[in-house]
Amino acid sequence: MASLLVIVTYSSGMPVLYMVGALFFGMTYIVNKLVLFKYYQKSLTLNRVVPQYSMQFLSVSLVLHVLFGCFMLTNPGLFETISPAGTGFTLPKIPFNPGEALRDKFDIEAEVEERTLAPEEGLQEKEADFTKRVVEKLSERMLLVH
Repeated sequence: MASLLVIVTYSSGMPVLYMVGALFFGMTYIVNKLVLFKYYQKSLTLNRVVPQYSMQFLSVSLVLHVLFGCFMLTNPGLFETISPAGTGFTLPKIPFNPGEALRDKFDIEAEVEERTLAPEEGLQEKEADFTKRVVEKLSERMLLVH
């Protein structure tokens, strides 16, 4: 019942849960059928309590499904696009660049250059030089601290 509640509650926001639930309940059905017929005895105490409880549980899960579905589908960020209409797909801007943070923190001069997708000659040497300068600044700071 707990699995059913989770699947029904969140499935409107994540439709793949319907497939996950179908696989889970299908496997559970097969395993329970095999175990019931081979290893268990017939119960003499089975009455109407379990089906009635299940029906009440399903009505509560239906209400939760509607509430969570409304909450998830009215989220404005769900259907937000990155690029304006008609411009094609553009990659989002990265709000944090660790290299810039290191340059600002250790007062290292920034070398502004445009990088293209094609590899540039000497790029590895420039990156190694930048790494060397950062390590030098860090070692200077550590010597000042100790």
